[in-house]
Amino acid sequence: MKGRVVRPIYFYALAGVVAALVLASGALQITRTKRELVSIYEGSARSLADGAEQLVGQALSMLDVSGHGPADAAKTFALDDVLLDYLFGLAADLDRTLPSETWGEVKMRDPEVFLRVVNHDAAEALGNEFLMHVIRSLESGAETVAIRRLPPAPDRPGRLLVVFRRHLGPGFLVFTVEDKARPALLERLLMQDVVRVFRERQDLLDLILVDDDGRVLARAQEESISKVPPPQTGSLKGKDHQGEVLLTRHGETPALDFTRDLHFRGKGVGAVRVSVSVLAMEKLLASSRRWTVLLSALLFVVGFGLVRLILWRQERTLIRVREMEEEIRRREELSVLGEMAAGVAHEIRNPLNAISMGLQSLALEGGEGKAQGSPGLLETMRREVARINRIVGEFLSVSRPVSLHIEVVNLSELAEHIAGLLRQAGGRDGLTVRTDLPAVPVHLSGDRDKLTQALLNLGINALEACAGRGEVTVRIVPQKKRVRIEVSDTGPGVPLEHHPDLFRPHFTTKEKGLGLGLFIAQRIVQAHGGTVALGETSHRGTTMVLTLPMADG
Repeated sequence: MKGRVVRPIYFYALAGVVAALVLASGALQITRTKRELVSIYEGSARSLADGAEQLVGQALSMLDVSGHGPADAAKTFALDDVLLDYLFGLAADLDRTLPSETWGEVKMRDPEVFLRVVNHDAAEALGNEFLMHVIRSLESGAETVAIRRLPPAPDRPGRLLVVFRRHLGPGFLVFTVEDKARPALLERLLMQDVVRVFRERQDLLDLILVDDDGRVLARAQEESISKVPPPQTGSLKGKDHQGEVLLTRHGETPALDFTRDLHFRGKGVGAVRVSVSVLAMEKLLASSRRWTVLLSALLFVVGFGLVRLILWRQERTLIRVREMEEEIRRREELSVLGEMAAGVAHEIRNPLNAISMGLQSLALEGGEGKAQGSPGLLETMRREVARINRIVGEFLSVSRPVSLHIEVVNLSELAEHIAGLLRQAGGRDGLTVRTDLPAVPVHLSGDRDKLTQALLNLGINALEACAGRGEVTVRIVPQKKRVRIEVSDTGPGVPLEHHPDLFRPHFTTKEKGLGLGLFIAQRIVQAHGGTVALGETSHRGTTMVLTLPMADG
């Protein structure tokens, strides 16, 4: 029996309060650290945004060509170089990636650029004499590219025509950029040059430039790779100088987004969003949280352990006292029961002995032969007297301590002996008793008669459970240092509500049972240092399991 010990809850509460204070202090320190780190990351992102604004201003200044002076001419040549460099790079990529059978118009990512893949016959079919002239000059000479600026005409706008002869495939790549689409394309190309400056930064997740209409002009990462959404310029009204800071996540990566408007010559021209990874900050804060929780838990465990150490001796003593009280109470109950059983058995056995002796005298005098009207009457009376005597013996075994006469017992022989007794007791054609024994005999040190009594009690229960039809099996299963003996039947099983009371004295579900068989078997097995328990039970049968130590050697 486990004793109930009153524990001083206030000691545990004190340890919990100390741990909670440490946890709260650590949380405040983590919050201050996070605020400082966010300020550092914000300053870095703001610096990147300022640098991007300066480069955007330089790019827009280059696009501002409003005259015909030397400066404007230099800007025009520089812009032409930007556009041609872009087309040259685009042509090299397409020459490498376009399949050889690709002809006709090819849709481009930039809507300002129009591309057609042609050969000599396709150019003739188009009826464009100028294009035919350019292709013939490329076919006949060593040049691989031709650049022509076509002035506006009544039926078409002015445009730039760039023709490349393919190296890795047949035909020619014909690029056309109309003059009216040229400023938008150049603006986007210059913005891409701006973000390219920042692309190598390790902590930069993305840098996005949008125009005043919210269209993305350029971004440091490909849209298919980056998970950073572009800024909405309308949401930044009133925040032009300060910008907006947001701690968020892009995919699995923690990030700080800084968004602000872009200005050029005092006017808003779009917005920039700088997204930097704060993974290092998250790792640092996570480590701080772990250490704080660990320290709090450690303090609580230490406090809890100290209290437990103080109470341990007291708890052990109280539990032991209660176990001793329970053992004394149980022994007193068994003693009273034993005394009563001994008295009843003594009073019953005296007349039983007289009846038994009288029956024997009648048998010797030929009384059996005289009782022709009742054949076997004396035998029936002797059998019933023997049964009453056995019941009295069971009562007496409850009142006495189990004493053992130790010898080496061959369990295989014992199992066969038990099976034979059960076959005689069963005596029905529909009932089978069998054994399942190991090839090598198993021996143990014990009292053969007492073990026979214990196993016979279990076997008789199994026979009665089968109700005259079924199978009883006695099985021996050797283990490392113990042996397992199973007595199983094919009866209806033991109801679940009866499991706790199986080994309680005088518990029985039989009309004529005494409820002592399992109780006596348990006492005998425990005296041998073993255990007996209910194994498997279901509507298909029940198995009782005995576990005993094997003999040394």
